[in-house]
Amino acid sequence: MDLSSNIKELLYKNDCVIIPNIGGFVTQSSPASVDMIEQVVVPPSKSVSFNIKLNHNDGLIANHVAAQANIPFNEAKIAVEQYCQNIEDDLFNNKIVHFKQLGKLFFNADGKLEFVPEKCNFLIDAYGLPDLDCIPIL
Repeated sequence: MDLSSNIKELLYKNDCVIIPNIGGFVTQSSPASVDMIEQVVVPPSKSVSFNIKLNHNDGLIANHVAAQANIPFNEAKIAVEQYCQNIEDDLFNNKIVHFKQLGKLFFNADGKLEFVPEKCNFLIDAYGLPDLDCIPIL
């Protein structure tokens, strides 16, 4: 069972989504800004990063899976535990774990867990807003 879509959905509503025993996806908001070098106005955004220290199971994913799949919490909890075990197995076998529309997680050459996010804005209020060209008027 791939829970990437569940994690992504939760990140729109929550600032942190923890994958038990692995780490947590954390979002950080940024205000709108003007990039004078690229000459664009960038809308406000909420980007995602990964923190390995946030690994305590808070039940958020299991509750969400139980509600989405209309199954008992204990079944959802077992599914989440299996998902986490599969991620751990892949990571320790030096595989790259891809989270659809979130990014990828892997151990780098120094043996540190690294997350490379995909470009995605998790700020609901800015959903669909593109960067705007900002050409100076002379």
